[in-house]
Amino acid sequence: MPFTMSCVICKSEIEKDDSVYFSGNCRWNSGPLVGLTAKSEEVEQMSFPQNKQHQSMCMSLYRAILERTDWDSPRISGIVQRLPMQGLPYSVLSDPRSARIGFHPSKLTSLDFRFWVADEYPRSSLKPGECVGYPIHMTCWVLLGRFLGKEVLEANLSCLLKTVKQAQTTQNGRHPLHSQTKKQTQFDVAPWLKCCSGPPSDRCEWKMSCKQMSPVVIPELRDLIARASRHGTARAFPKCMANIPVEIRIMIVEMIYKQPGYCQARIRETKNMLRAFGWRLPDSYWQERCIPRLVFEIQDLIQAGRVVDWKYLCLGLEELVFKYRWYAGSGLRNRARICKKIEGIRTGFQKMLDDNRREKYILNV
Repeated sequence: MPFTMSCVICKSEIEKDDSVYFSGNCRWNSGPLVGLTAKSEEVEQMSFPQNKQHQSMCMSLYRAILERTDWDSPRISGIVQRLPMQGLPYSVLSDPRSARIGFHPSKLTSLDFRFWVADEYPRSSLKPGECVGYPIHMTCWVLLGRFLGKEVLEANLSCLLKTVKQAQTTQNGRHPLHSQTKKQTQFDVAPWLKCCSGPPSDRCEWKMSCKQMSPVVIPELRDLIARASRHGTARAFPKCMANIPVEIRIMIVEMIYKQPGYCQARIRETKNMLRAFGWRLPDSYWQERCIPRLVFEIQDLIQAGRVVDWKYLCLGLEELVFKYRWYAGSGLRNRARICKKIEGIRTGFQKMLDDNRREKYILNV
């Protein structure tokens, strides 16, 4: 049975891909021994093209959490690409601030660590200088940093590994993406969809994998935010019903929002009603309705103090989710899948950190 290298966070395969995509946002360097390299933070924020030639590249980029017998604690590697003809053991950059694509050194250099995947290789067989590693998608590492804190993660890799190992013993491993219905997967993005009507007519299309699309940089979401920013603050026009208290306005809008069968038509009804009555709702209402726990770009906008049309952004996001052909294979659906895993990890990780602090406190008393 061929070996499948899977991400320890989302449990899906780290894709094999040898395509090379150059982003204008990255400053790439090249050399005979290093291939194409750039800063890891630049590669993490790349927007990958959504075409057949490059669609697997994003999910072929990974890091590894490394353990070695002569180290006091685990280390996180730099970003590398999993290549189709890559031999064993795997090689990753030793500097977590660096990224490399399209190159696998035949000989170990000062820039690399060699590692064997922990689940497939016994520690007793390790040669001097070799590591066991726990692969993790580049994008999963970014999302972990968003939800758990990058500095906290890097300082507590041992706790993270223990939490992941515990989660593996209590879960079935693979996320049942292909067996889920539209309601189950969209519920992670928009809870109101628990009331929506039946699945799209093409069920096979709904089951299409979204696991190759970047869950970090979603071009359609960026475009929507850019348009909402150009709109600025929504304007209210004087109408005969404009003086109704804001609490009543929210109650009426919520009645539409929470009714069974909420869909594209109900979104249009909401827009038309607000325009006809000249109503404005507080920005905080639209911000919360955007599900900021998942669409973290919302929190970034709030913290940056960006002026946007929040009604336009919120209803535009809902319209995106209801475009089934897009959503079924989108990075947003992939983000929901991964974040569901991270939610389970976060609870155990935080508990382990609290227990460690308590033990240190008791020892110091």
